[in-house]
Amino acid sequence: MNRNIVTKRYTISGVVQGVGFRPFLFRLANEYKLAGEVFNTPGGVTIILEGPGEDIDNCCRDIPIKKPPLALIDEITWIQDSFAGYKGFGITPSTRECPSVSALVPPDVSVCSHCLREMNDPHDRRFGYPFINCTNCGPRYTIIKDMPYDRPGTSMAPFTMCKACRQEYDDPGDRRFHAQPNACPGCGPSLYFFEPSTRIIESPDRIIESPDHVIEPPDIDAPSFPVHGGVCTVEDAISRAGEFLRQGKIVAVKGLGGFHLAVDALNPLAMAELRKRKKRPGKPLALMAASVEAVRELVTVSDLEKKAMEHHARPIVLLPKRTNPHNVRLNEIQHAIAPDNSHIGVMLPYTPLHHLLLDSGPSLLVMTSGNRTGEPISIDNSDALEAFSHIADGFLLHNRDIHFRADDSIVKVIHGFSGKREKFFSFSSIGHGNSGEEPVLSGEEPVLSGEEPVLSGEEPVLSGEEPVLSGEEPVLSFIRRSRGYAPLPLYLAQYMSEPVLACGGGLKSTICLAKENMAFLSPHIGDLDNEKVFAFYKNTIDHLQKILDIRPGIIACDLHPGYMSTAWAEWLADQGVHGNTAYQGIHGKPSDQRIHRKTTHQVSHGKKAFHLFAVQHHHAHALSCMAENGLRGDTIAVTLDGTGLGRDGCIWGGEVLLCRERGFKRMAHLKYIPMPGGDAAVHEPWRMAISILYACFGDDLLSLDLPLIRELGRDKAEFIIDMIKKNINTPMTSSCGRLFDAGASLLSLCHRASFEGQAAMALEACAAQAFYPGNSLENKPAPGRGKSLLTDIPFELSKTHDTDPEALFEINPLPMMEKIIKSIVEGESPYHGAAMFHRGIVGMFTEAVIEIAKETMIRQVVLTGGVFYNGLVLAGMIQALEREGMKVYIHKKVPCGDGGIALGQAVAAHARFQEL
Repeated sequence: MNRNIVTKRYTISGVVQGVGFRPFLFRLANEYKLAGEVFNTPGGVTIILEGPGEDIDNCCRDIPIKKPPLALIDEITWIQDSFAGYKGFGITPSTRECPSVSALVPPDVSVCSHCLREMNDPHDRRFGYPFINCTNCGPRYTIIKDMPYDRPGTSMAPFTMCKACRQEYDDPGDRRFHAQPNACPGCGPSLYFFEPSTRIIESPDRIIESPDHVIEPPDIDAPSFPVHGGVCTVEDAISRAGEFLRQGKIVAVKGLGGFHLAVDALNPLAMAELRKRKKRPGKPLALMAASVEAVRELVTVSDLEKKAMEHHARPIVLLPKRTNPHNVRLNEIQHAIAPDNSHIGVMLPYTPLHHLLLDSGPSLLVMTSGNRTGEPISIDNSDALEAFSHIADGFLLHNRDIHFRADDSIVKVIHGFSGKREKFFSFSSIGHGNSGEEPVLSGEEPVLSGEEPVLSGEEPVLSGEEPVLSGEEPVLSFIRRSRGYAPLPLYLAQYMSEPVLACGGGLKSTICLAKENMAFLSPHIGDLDNEKVFAFYKNTIDHLQKILDIRPGIIACDLHPGYMSTAWAEWLADQGVHGNTAYQGIHGKPSDQRIHRKTTHQVSHGKKAFHLFAVQHHHAHALSCMAENGLRGDTIAVTLDGTGLGRDGCIWGGEVLLCRERGFKRMAHLKYIPMPGGDAAVHEPWRMAISILYACFGDDLLSLDLPLIRELGRDKAEFIIDMIKKNINTPMTSSCGRLFDAGASLLSLCHRASFEGQAAMALEACAAQAFYPGNSLENKPAPGRGKSLLTDIPFELSKTHDTDPEALFEINPLPMMEKIIKSIVEGESPYHGAAMFHRGIVGMFTEAVIEIAKETMIRQVVLTGGVFYNGLVLAGMIQALEREGMKVYIHKKVPCGDGGIALGQAVAAHARFQEL
């Protein structure tokens, strides 16, 4: 009977914890009648198999083929082990005996169809239970305190499983076998509805219900949940919340990664009240729809967008508004949700609680982030009660702690991209391995099954080969990469010999931790000019370092000394003892504008020296796009955004760079324009409009018959002119974002912005009305090309030495702006001017790239920076450059805006570290 009995120990790394991997291996080992054990480690999963060598080999070949749908295998390694005489196969307790953590932290996953069927079954013991989950779905990253992923290391630790739940947990044949968040109404988290209309919160410690009655509030975050008053049964709490929403009231809902503020999306008055209370006058609101069909009246949904919405990450998908100028009600609702915007963000429910709420209340809800203005999303009940007492009419709370917040991810499907076809929404949103090769025994990345509808159908659980999508697959652009994706890694073409911490920028901040060939981007953090956001930022760094076990020796930051992220990096460096580093150009020569930083210091963990590198903002943008596409070597980068400190001390943002990892050469830029008031111009686009008018017409601008001048008054225009003449608080900028601001204000679309990008969004929405549906830009090449590849929109492209010792191209947009201004004076529609603007932007930067390609013989181009959130510009640039034979690469795995620059910082810093 002894058929060559051997013992082998396999170590499996990747997303193999919290996804049902040990139960899967248990069943697989028993299928082959093998003995041994499996257990979690900080490095992933270890399985010891004992039996005939041929059976062991066959079993291991099945691992990447039959793995659970949410698992991602990075690598499988094995060693021969000594015979142990196992009598059977079992799952044993996790061990921490591992030199380092290499297990990948799984993101949160939407509730699966199996759990939904049970939740909707009146005969099931979890009927109507809002925290139902199994090994294939439910919370992960937001409840994890430490790795390995076991219940004691999560926020489920206070909830002791009842006998029935424990039996499921211990049964290898059960779908909840070792499901760490497993619970039921008898032993798990509780739901509660609270109406604060009769109470005023004085402080976190005192609640006044009436002038003569003061009570001490209970610990509403405790597992026992003993709250005075309100509605405590699940059914009543959901029913009450639904009733409030149907009445047009605002409900604060504690979700998976934080709070949302919910209101009926088909009630314009309710949405107006939400905007008034939250002081959010113009920013688009996200929707949650019970189904794709529930939102089709408001937006158009292609098959590709539907698949994106139904993916288990459940991102917010930006969908084009359905146009019907004669439907007044439709237009009123669309405007209330997303004023002056061509798209509406929609997501499907991703927690059981969301499904129950949509069943009880309206089938279409506004679900906007629950936070004070400028602060991170709230995650604690007590904090939410204090923060939203003046906003929410009711609170739907639960007592499962959110250990780490995660905002909703936001994506946009890019139609008509002719580049290499990408797999649809792979669970990890990553490429694979060095040189693009698949990792050892990794199998295929999980993809969304076309046979897995939201509420019905079978899930591909342990079903062997996974189905793939047929037909056209969507290419995605991330606006925000957060819940459902972070902190899964991106795989790099380069190997990080020393771990790196990249501190990101100042807006839409994320951080990046990189080691070996993996880069881990954090979930969205936010703008760091707020104390609580900055505290969250520091906590994120500490948390990810802990659960990923990464102790960096290299720190990267932005070149701008005023960013809080830069200040934090410098604080770390100030703990050190020696060294200075200047930013270096593409040939390795320090630039004249040196930013000195202490680059090494001793720290408490292991007394490891830190090397600090300041990375220019737009170089980081370019390397971010290059890294996610696996590009190395010289690449042309079109980097268009709102702001970034240049090496010459000016504000850049309309650049064409020649990039490689360790540095860059600036090849072209928009003509410098005065930016009156500095940062004030970001919030008041009319300032840039006056600056453009003055650059085009001088003092004669005051004689122009422009709506802008009439709306502002001559006094404000004269004030800006005086600032420019006297050079008072008027930095020079090449920012394409500020050019968008000027265009929006000149066309009277937006004079004051209540949020970043508002003017640019309004300009894009206006331009979209001028193009045929489905065609991003109906461009026709101008005869003889002339000054533009695409249209007769005028601009100037000329060589200049500028402040750089080498010649570079200057792109002068003033002829285009002058033509747009004259069209306004002549009474042309704003649609006409907005269309000219977009065509001109595409034309001038395409022309610049072609001229640079002639000089350098480089044909690969990356498009990066926040301006490329604009679908018209992005699609137009892709089409124009590909017509000229260029190979175009865009962002599909990280945001093209500042949410992605930490990845580029990490790549740049490591490249320069290798030169030390």
